[in-house]
Amino acid sequence: MSEKTLANQKNPFVAWWVRIVLLVYLVLSASHIILNFFSVQYFPSPDWLIKARPFDIALCVAVLCFISVVCFRLWMNQNSRSAKPHVFWQWFNFSIFPVWFVLFGGAGPVTYGFPIIVSTFAGEEIELPYTSDWYGGSGPDGRCPYSVELEGVPSPWDRLCNLSEELATTIKPGETILVSGTGTRMGLFAYGAELPTDR
Repeated sequence: MSEKTLANQKNPFVAWWVRIVLLVYLVLSASHIILNFFSVQYFPSPDWLIKARPFDIALCVAVLCFISVVCFRLWMNQNSRSAKPHVFWQWFNFSIFPVWFVLFGGAGPVTYGFPIIVSTFAGEEIELPYTSDWYGGSGPDGRCPYSVELEGVPSPWDRLCNLSEELATTIKPGETILVSGTGTRMGLFAYGAELPTDR
């Protein structure tokens, strides 16, 4: 359906390919949240969190500009005043997710989406050092027993679950913890942790 046809609809919508691009961006930005629903824990490495953040912010700004241009063109093409608020709400709804996930939530396709894809297809057994932030006990629903929060990892997805009771209750905030799993230097799918031998 052409843009002109879309503009003449009573309740106009942005083009389907724009919605697909935004959906892909959203899925890559929130991929760690999706995995968490299946009890799969992925943590970006501390170094990658620092390196990826500027790229995610720049990409978020570019996506917001893209959304604004698309919606502004659609808004300008409307002949009916009643249709223009509908375009505004589309702009608002499409913009809130990048702002929420990236600018406020610390997520993004560079921080999570890209390294998750690389770890899935080219990951290997690896250990990465993190700093413990707090012993979290169990989650409110009991799904995250003997957890430790990892410093620097965006909250609330910073809890490493299912540790041994001894490790989870012994480690102190600020201590180094070696997280093991499958992944790369950008991050890993975690399945265990231990304290360094030279502690």
